[in-house]
Amino acid sequence: MLDLSAIIARIKAECPTLRRVGGSADLDAALESALITPAAFVIPGSAKGGDDTLIGRFVQPMHTSFTVILALQNSKDVSGQGAVDALHALRKSLFAAINGWVPDDATGEPVIFDRGALLKFEIGQLWWGDDFTIKTYWSNSP
Repeated sequence: MLDLSAIIARIKAECPTLRRVGGSADLDAALESALITPAAFVIPGSAKGGDDTLIGRFVQPMHTSFTVILALQNSKDVSGQGAVDALHALRKSLFAAINGWVPDDATGEPVIFDRGALLKFEIGQLWWGDDFTIKTYWSNSP
């Protein structure tokens, strides 16, 4: 199973330019108040089971996704180019922190980038989402 708190901790430790890093509840709070930027929010995505294997016990691979939403201020220039440049630098830092990182030594599976997309770009704010996937394993025995 995927532990989002480990991903949040990794981003906090490896991306010092981010002023706020949190999960789904933190994103909700940020949307309701003044946004502290730059910020990153890790939210769960989807999960898809693979074919099970029986090697003395039931083990099923799971491809689990999560999204890292990046939020930046876009108030310094009307064209938004400053925010786009800042986004590029943040994504580079984010990728260095988690793309290819193996959060669970027991499985040895790395985090893999899937896709990214602009979520919102308006006067004052830029929101971007990067989707990542990791292969985890489910077993009904310890």
